[in-house]
Amino acid sequence: PYDITEFDTLTVAAMVVFAEAGVDVAVLECGMGGRWDATSAAKSIRAVAVTGIGLDHMRVLGDTLEEIAGEKAAIIKPGRACVLGAGTAEPKSVEDVFLVRAREAGVTPVRPGFEVTKRPHRLGAPLELDVVTSRATYAELAALKPAYQAANIACAVALSEEYLGRALDADALFTSVVQCPTPGRFQLLRPEPPVLIDACHNPQSVEAFLDALADVAPERDGRPVLLAAVLADKDVEGIVALLAAAFPRVAVTQTSSPRALPADELAASFAAAGAEVVGTYPTVEAATLALCGESYVACGSITLAGELAGLLL
Repeated sequence: PYDITEFDTLTVAAMVVFAEAGVDVAVLECGMGGRWDATSAAKSIRAVAVTGIGLDHMRVLGDTLEEIAGEKAAIIKPGRACVLGAGTAEPKSVEDVFLVRAREAGVTPVRPGFEVTKRPHRLGAPLELDVVTSRATYAELAALKPAYQAANIACAVALSEEYLGRALDADALFTSVVQCPTPGRFQLLRPEPPVLIDACHNPQSVEAFLDALADVAPERDGRPVLLAAVLADKDVEGIVALLAAAFPRVAVTQTSSPRALPADELAASFAAAGAEVVGTYPTVEAATLALCGESYVACGSITLAGELAGLLL
């Protein structure tokens, strides 16, 4: 028997809302993999994109990048345009999974190119980039985003082109990129003292976050305290190893998710990785009260980003 999940319910509810509103276009993001994801029930899908692959949801999707790629590649089907992002190109064994699936579906995948022309050097500084597709070159796009969003912007541009079957209006695209919100992704929740959150929750996304952090805070010892929370079914050891090496001080908490790793266990993991643990808090709210007078960076879980946004915005 199959138990209906919260994500299943939300997906169906979203479909009803979209239908009643008569939306022209809906963009659906798979919650887990693709083959059996709730979004796969949608009909009339004209274009799909895979931005990248990471070791996530391994209990369900598989233990290797190749197995996870196979689950994600299942959204590639006959009659659907397909965009493959930069994160699908390496390792070669992962790329092969997508190319084989595309060949079986009779689809020629599109790979957009991009070049970052200016990385943000401080919080609030713009990312500048050029995006190149088979239809057009879009120069001097700008967004108040970290550099890791460049690949996602390129994917979004190519996906829009494939859906429309034509190049995009450059002025409209520029405005869209500038104004597009990305909550929970390198988001400054509070300007003074600054509180920065990121929803990274696997080693691959943590690496991307830390790369972006290095642009605005290159010196490890000058970085504020890290507030971390992780779900127990994630690659805790991999996440902790990366974060412990990147921050001089760490505080830990646990979210209200039933999958949350207990704060004391996370604290022990950070201590074992050589981090200086300066606080252990039973709830996210308790952590915010303890840290209310200082700057901090929070990451490690989507649920942590969500709870902090609910408390501080």
